[in-house]
Amino acid sequence: MVSVMLAGKSFSRALPSKLARNLSRVDISNNKFSGQIPAKISSWMNIGVFNANNNMLSGKIPVELTTLWNISVLLLDGNQFFGELPSQIISWKSLANLNLSRNKLSGLIPKAFGSLTSLTYLDLSENQFSGQIPSELGHLKLNFLDLSFNQLSRMVPIKYQNGAYNYSFLNNPKLKNHSRDHTTWKLTPFQNLDFDEQNILSGLTENNLIGSSRSGKVYRIANDRSSEFLAVKRICNNRILDHKLQKQFIAEVEILGTIHHSNIVKLLCCISNESSSLLVYEYMEK
Repeated sequence: MVSVMLAGKSFSRALPSKLARNLSRVDISNNKFSGQIPAKISSWMNIGVFNANNNMLSGKIPVELTTLWNISVLLLDGNQFFGELPSQIISWKSLANLNLSRNKLSGLIPKAFGSLTSLTYLDLSENQFSGQIPSELGHLKLNFLDLSFNQLSRMVPIKYQNGAYNYSFLNNPKLKNHSRDHTTWKLTPFQNLDFDEQNILSGLTENNLIGSSRSGKVYRIANDRSSEFLAVKRICNNRILDHKLQKQFIAEVEILGTIHHSNIVKLLCCISNESSSLLVYEYMEK
């Protein structure tokens, strides 16, 4: 078996139409590959990991991609894919980690997701999915779910109507039976603030995203009550934080909030709940 590791090499071309057959892992993330995923990808019968996030790939998610029965990790986030997901995703029986966030995908979330019993990580955030969240998602044993910043409506599946998934459904205004108030979010201020958590939460959009890494995402958000901007780092937890760990995290953040130095950007506040923490800093242009 062969691995192809080309992450962060500044490649800027279309993917080749002829692809090797004996690949087990392909990582082309953080490049500028463009165009569509070629139909010949169906020849990757032994592929286990395909990471193409943060490129400029476009077009629809090809049906040929669903013939990769052995794939366990598929990361296509941060591209320009559009259209509906193919119903044939039901063939991804080995898939454990799927990230399609930050694209332009639309239509309904397929019920077929409920048949992917190996799936533990699902991120479809910052797309244009609409309609009802399929109840079949409740069959899954997910450690992480993010459907935020879409156009979903109607009811959240009962399994996900609890505090552990508050962030999972943010900015879907038509969704019902999920927390619409912000009483589950705790704001811990370290300075005098002229903004509130609603200002911050409503600004966590793709247009405001200025960076991302394994540890979280960073947003540049306008302060509604001034002409200044704020830098917000969002840290998500794949599981509910133990209460003691949560208290320890807040205590450490409070210490950071008391530090004042000309070379350190001032930490203004922390906004947190059971599944996410938002660190709000002064924003400084480079």
